[in-house]
Amino acid sequence: MFIHGKFDCSISLYVDKIAIYSTSTPYLTTLIKDIKTAFMILDFGEASFLLGLHITYTPDSITLTQ
Repeated sequence: MFIHGKFDCSISLYVDKIAIYSTSTPYLTTLIKDIKTAFMILDFGEASFLLGLHITYTPDSITLTQ
C-alpha cells in the first residue's frame, strides 16, 4: 500500500492487480497516463468487484460487501 498525502491518493497492489484510489480526478488521470507510459497495462476503469469485495458507488458514499 502506497499513500500519497498531498493528493489523497492510495495505490494497492496484489500479485498482478493494482487499484488506485484518489479524491482528485485530474491527479488520478495523470497518474494512470504516466503508469501507461512506463508499463504495459490494461485499464478496466471503475472497479465493481475487487479481491472478493463487491463495490457499490453512490453520490454520497462507497459501500463494500462480501
